[in-house]
Amino acid sequence: MPRVAPGARPTMRRWSVVVGGLAVAGILAILLLYAVIRTDLPERVASHWGTDGVDATQTPRAFVTSLVLLEGGIVAFLGMLSAALPVEARRILGATAGGLTGLFVVGIGGSLYAQRGLTDPYAAQDVGGWIALGLAAGVVLAGLIAWLLPTHIPAANDALLSPIPARSRATGDITPIAGSAASASDEDATVPDGSSREGAAYGLPWSAPVPAGTGGYVVIGLLALLAVGLAATPARWVAAPVILAVGLLVFAMTRCRVLIDAEGVRVRGFGITWLRVQAPTISSAEASTARPMAEFGGYGLRYSLHGRGFVTTSGPALRLRIPHGTDTWISVREEDLPGALAAVRQITEP
Repeated sequence: MPRVAPGARPTMRRWSVVVGGLAVAGILAILLLYAVIRTDLPERVASHWGTDGVDATQTPRAFVTSLVLLEGGIVAFLGMLSAALPVEARRILGATAGGLTGLFVVGIGGSLYAQRGLTDPYAAQDVGGWIALGLAAGVVLAGLIAWLLPTHIPAANDALLSPIPARSRATGDITPIAGSAASASDEDATVPDGSSREGAAYGLPWSAPVPAGTGGYVVIGLLALLAVGLAATPARWVAAPVILAVGLLVFAMTRCRVLIDAEGVRVRGFGITWLRVQAPTISSAEASTARPMAEFGGYGLRYSLHGRGFVTTSGPALRLRIPHGTDTWISVREEDLPGALAAVRQITEP
């Protein structure tokens, strides 16, 4: 388990109370529903729908038991991930758990409720409407959990905290970049955004595009194929649009910019702030490299035992040292690294 600085939030205790409490409430709701309608259910109920309708059944008790174990198991797994990954990941994982609870209780629980009065489980109607309601409930609960689990990382120079060693298991290749520091010999040089190195020292705010890479486009292609495959299933009106929406979000990640200003470092694209690092939490920045698959398990916004990153391609990256949080990597073009380093220096040095 990674070391967490005192004062960093959300704590695992709060995560367990908020997310675990919601999961327990969801399980109790499922059990209560079953207790109320079990005498109206057939001996076997539909449990899975294929391209031609119902293709699997279970006894009502087995259906409810499977649903309860599935919800409890997934929430417990997300809890273990929250304890193992950087504290900044806890809010996202908690919101994910809340969203899944809404889907299980309303979407899947609703599919059981809809089978009241049936004698033949294969006559059960399409559950697309219930799944849609479950997704809507999941969005609401995910937003509620995110609101209840705000992230706070203590300032890097907080004298009340003992130094926390970097929690990254791999440091990457840290390479000094020529020209990363301003000097008298490059007074007239300019940076990618056209600002001068002297005076404002690259100027704030500083901005540059995040390199797109090819990984994101591969993921978009796979998601599109999955959406096409699901178009032939009863869940097509729900699953296919959701997958396409995820594909659009992935595409948005390939069109982002990194912005450095007095507030800190952000990665934004299509009006979405994908990553935010507040200036007081940063102690320094370095030129490094990022390997998305090997170090982060994928592309885009990622959390891993290695750290946190917005990584879109293998190659140069800006590494932000965050003593009381987790080090963060952001993919940048090599020619933009000097400007990024100088901009971070402006917001971290007195």
